[in-house]
Amino acid sequence: MAMEHVEQTGAMATLLPPGEIIALATAQADALMDVVEKQHLYEQIGQKKHLLAEAWATIGAFNQVAVIVDWVRPFEQEGPIAGYRAKVDLYQNGAIVSTGIMTCGLDEYPCQGKQGQAKHRSAMSAAQTWAMCKAYRLRFSWIAVLAGYSGAPAEEMYEHTDKDRSGGRRTDRATGEIIDNGKPAHPWLSRCPLHDKPWSPGSNSKRSWFSHQDEDGSYCYRAATVNSVARKAVGDAASTLGWTDRKTADWVKGEFRGETFSKLDEVAQITGMETITALAAKHVEENKPEPVDAVPADAAPGSGEQAEDAKAEATAPATQALVIDNLSDLLDACAKIGVDSRGIIGVVGVDSVDDITDFAEVYALVAASLEPPK
Repeated sequence: MAMEHVEQTGAMATLLPPGEIIALATAQADALMDVVEKQHLYEQIGQKKHLLAEAWATIGAFNQVAVIVDWVRPFEQEGPIAGYRAKVDLYQNGAIVSTGIMTCGLDEYPCQGKQGQAKHRSAMSAAQTWAMCKAYRLRFSWIAVLAGYSGAPAEEMYEHTDKDRSGGRRTDRATGEIIDNGKPAHPWLSRCPLHDKPWSPGSNSKRSWFSHQDEDGSYCYRAATVNSVARKAVGDAASTLGWTDRKTADWVKGEFRGETFSKLDEVAQITGMETITALAAKHVEENKPEPVDAVPADAAPGSGEQAEDAKAEATAPATQALVIDNLSDLLDACAKIGVDSRGIIGVVGVDSVDDITDFAEVYALVAASLEPPK
């Protein structure tokens, strides 16, 4: 039984106890997760993440596996060539340890938009890639599962229809774009949000990335840039919502199965940013103050600004309706609002009503004196 486990992990060439085998495999799984999440080397299909070919090749690199294509052959359906079938072997320590055989029809997504020999080349290439993933799955799926991914390669999950991939979503490995039903899922994944420059792929013996070069010769990396810009937007939205840092962190974990924001890949970080920004916008809309001059139809007059408005409405028509050209008109107008000649004298500050010369102005002063103090 121990030898079976040893053979499952090619880098472990000596006989080891099961506990050590699991420890070494767990170390590989942790390293795999770090690479896969940072470079988005998976397809989200339903609730599971399925590894892309590059991720399976990473597992192979951990275990010093060589990939050899045994053969690629056409297959026919009622006469003409309908596609290609490929056989791929995995070699470890000079021996074949796994084999995968897969087909790709000329009507499948790798061949869409291609004509002539280009279509045939695409089918042959895809058949080899899918066969390689099949071989890796048969040998190393348990390491993928330890890392939290599905044991089935993404290539096995693609629908054999005219869609790009399951759900219409795929990753353009040449440009780094995440394509969703023919369109980039978010512009930041194809162009830098800070410098508006396209991302270019790069790699070395340890990892791969997307970046662009600035005018000063330095490099701007997509993973770090998206993290920084999205994190700031999340912080701004959280401030609008009145959330503390702890509440924001708890929200992220609730949305992304316990993961912290820094552990999310670029797509998930952008998704989180868009989600919390929408929550903040809704919060602002729901808490927008009513206009100052807006008075509810069912509001009862009698207090505050409503009372002042009602008083103004009550006195203004009287002032406009009355023609106050003489003392008699003034006395009549004041009597209508409950003020006699003595009250007029007290407001205006004259010895007698006979001293009044501008009757309309006096009426305005008297009417104003009846308003409640502010």
